[in-house]
Amino acid sequence: MNMSKEIIKIAVLFGIATGVAALIPQLIFYACLTIFLFSAIAAVLFYRKREKFELLDSKTAALNGGILGFISFISFTAVFIPCVLVINLIFKNYYNYGLPYFLNLQALWLFVLILITTGLICAVSNGAMLMLLQFIDTLRKGK
Repeated sequence: MNMSKEIIKIAVLFGIATGVAALIPQLIFYACLTIFLFSAIAAVLFYRKREKFELLDSKTAALNGGILGFISFISFTAVFIPCVLVINLIFKNYYNYGLPYFLNLQALWLFVLILITTGLICAVSNGAMLMLLQFIDTLRKGK
């Protein structure tokens, strides 16, 4: 249970960091690519340097990757969307990706559905990337 709390902490911190980085218009593509594919790998490599994390099998790798991917995406959107809306109030020509149109009551359910679906896609892709990392580690160790 202690490991899952640490995984959630690092996922939230990684999502917040990429959410802040995505506020720069030139970095949004790279921040989204990082969230979708590499957030789980970055978290595992961070923990490996501290010697606190080891992937045991592909099932735990997929589970940890899914947790890391979903929570990092949700924390990314929890930081990115309010910041974009506040910046859009200050600077009218700042990019907003249609977010003000989604936040009325008629389209709110669609917005939540898109966020959950994108979070699940992020979880699956991060789970697959972490399973790939675990497979490469077992090939390198020669098990």
